[in-house]
Amino acid sequence: HSLKDALQKSYTAMEANISVMRHRLSELKGQIINGCRNILADFRERGTVALNGITQFLHVRPVLESIQSAAEKSMQASNRAVARIDAFSTEYHEMGRHFKNMGRTLQGKPAETDAKENGKIARVFKGAFKVEGALISSINRNAEWALNTLARLEQTTERRPSVLEAMREQVAKTEPAKKQPAPSHDKESR
Repeated sequence: HSLKDALQKSYTAMEANISVMRHRLSELKGQIINGCRNILADFRERGTVALNGITQFLHVRPVLESIQSAAEKSMQASNRAVARIDAFSTEYHEMGRHFKNMGRTLQGKPAETDAKENGKIARVFKGAFKVEGALISSINRNAEWALNTLARLEQTTERRPSVLEAMREQVAKTEPAKKQPAPSHDKESR
């Protein structure tokens, strides 16, 4: 396998992962817009009770998880591409050292023991993949942050009782008291 083929495969894989993430973000946007319309309609009908469970209704968690998964795959592809570039560059310089040593042996000179460091071309190729990896890493961190925030919101809504429910319970408690006859203040009825 040549370096060119490996880089092309890595580029194609990253392009596909980015396309998948873009598609999922587009889906998420559409789901949020449609969900907001439904939530507003439900809020008008039922009040604040309708706001419980919004995140499940909007299907935000599965989309964020799929974005995070695609970002992780893309980061792995980027890391593999950088590793391939390093391996190819190292082999290339080792091969150059062997050729030089063959010439040095024919001239009667001692062999060199150290190969050259990775060159500018390898750094340029690796730089592109490292920048792409940093961007994907940022997407991954943001997706993870959003998932953690979503989990905290879900826990908060589970712990916090509904205000409307509390008001209904309070009304239910006060209604039996209203049905009892009021104490009479005149002396004859005692």
